[in-house]
Amino acid sequence: MGSISLESILATTDLSTFKSTLESSNCKRCSLCEQDVRIVVSRGALDAQVMLVGEAPGAVEDQCGQPFSGPAGELLDKAFAAANINTNLELYITNVCKCRPIAPEFSGKQNYTPRAEQRRQCLPYLLHEIALLNPSIVVACGAVAAEALFLIKQPKMSQLAGRVIDISVPVLQDKICYVMYHPAYVLHQRQGGQEVYTKARKALWEQILTLKELMYGRAI
Repeated sequence: MGSISLESILATTDLSTFKSTLESSNCKRCSLCEQDVRIVVSRGALDAQVMLVGEAPGAVEDQCGQPFSGPAGELLDKAFAAANINTNLELYITNVCKCRPIAPEFSGKQNYTPRAEQRRQCLPYLLHEIALLNPSIVVACGAVAAEALFLIKQPKMSQLAGRVIDISVPVLQDKICYVMYHPAYVLHQRQGGQEVYTKARKALWEQILTLKELMYGRAI
């Protein structure tokens, strides 16, 4: 099957068509296509006022075709549910890169952080998603998303997470741009012991409550 051109994908005028077109596009724009992976676009509401942007699909996401479906996604869903927010009904969830970056064999990792060139090649898709959804709030979930989407070089999440930031990217100028921890980061903190993990979970919870206030003007 031949590739569908970038121009054709960016000519789509609604999110449903964009998603189906990109998923079947056989995209070859970056080196992620060299592995046997699928294109994972989004999940959630196609009319959501909040777009949450993560890094890239993992193994579970690659299998089921939906972002944030593995352990990190489960934590994300539970944390938002505790704040009375249904991620599938009130958020539109996607990633900077649409294909899984599989880590080399024997590296000890399942995935690697998408490289700058891979993020750059996928960025037109994400910017088109923003234009089609036209959300009120765009959330960079993790450092990779903050750097790729908000053009923050080497973002320090300890300083940015939980904050609204000013952005000069044209498609984002009328949006509330917000940064929060990626739930995968929180899960990774378990290696530091229960106290470190609890602190990270609390920080994520507080960031979600701040986001809820931005969404609805109130916390739980």
